[in-house]
Amino acid sequence: QLEGLPRRSRGKYGKRKHLTPEERAELTRRRNRENARSTRMRRKMYIKHLQQVADTLKLRHDELNSKMTTLPPDGYTKQRESARRFFEMRGECVVNQGRW
Repeated sequence: QLEGLPRRSRGKYGKRKHLTPEERAELTRRRNRENARSTRMRRKMYIKHLQQVADTLKLRHDELNSKMTTLPPDGYTKQRESARRFFEMRGECVVNQGRW
């Protein structure tokens, strides 16, 4: 008398209730393999993304370094250089202030 009615879904675990232990183990192994494969793919994509970010940052770093070395000697650069020399001599305990 219930043959013509649509069947209800068995839910998330309904299909596994009627499996043998061997079939359950095989199903678990299959799911584990698929999850491991997707995890490896995600990791590869993430590493590739990080490599691209690192390459971009290295390029930008090199560009900024080249700009820093080619700056014309303005007042700020001269001030930095004299401050650097001052602290160098101070660190070496130079007493002769004429050298400063």
